[in-house]
Amino acid sequence: MTGCAHDWRDGRDIVGPSETGDDVESDGPSESAETEPDVGWEGRLDEGGDAVSDSQDDGLAPRCGNGIVEEGEQCDDANAVDGDGCDSDCTRTCQSSADCQDAEECNGAEVCTAEFTCSPAPAPLADGTPCLGAEGLCISGICVLVPIGCDEGFVCACDGSTCGCIVEVPDCSMCPPGTHECRSADADPDHRLFCIAERFACRP
Repeated sequence: MTGCAHDWRDGRDIVGPSETGDDVESDGPSESAETEPDVGWEGRLDEGGDAVSDSQDDGLAPRCGNGIVEEGEQCDDANAVDGDGCDSDCTRTCQSSADCQDAEECNGAEVCTAEFTCSPAPAPLADGTPCLGAEGLCISGICVLVPIGCDEGFVCACDGSTCGCIVEVPDCSMCPPGTHECRSADADPDHRLFCIAERFACRP
């Protein structure tokens, strides 16, 4: 007499052909098995659930130039070009317009742009604007010292004649070409050079 066939797949304490025992529970994957979170190509997660960069994951110190803003860096644009908003040492070119000001006050106020680069002033200060604590005047975007006896209208007496003022610029290093001329003062014991504006030159 043949026995009844039992379904060995239903987990009823009946041993099937491919089983070594039946513990009633399913023979599928254990519910207690640990699985790692799938975070995709962006990297793994640390214990706090934050993304881990390659340099952090490898236990290396943050590296400037890898395109990732890490601890101690203000920016990281993955190149070694200075002046493009993020310099090669991973610091911004400028934080505010105050960082862009040069030593010449008469050429206008430079501006820190939204890209953190310094932009020249749109226009120099007007001629005659006081500079160097009112000891000089702006001429063509350059602050020059005004000789004693000259007023802001660049008019003074010269050998009894009306003439323009001679303004002093050390070594004429900032004498604008085309509108000014650099001349030496032979009578001066220090042989200083003077920057003379053509339109203010003395007339005989």
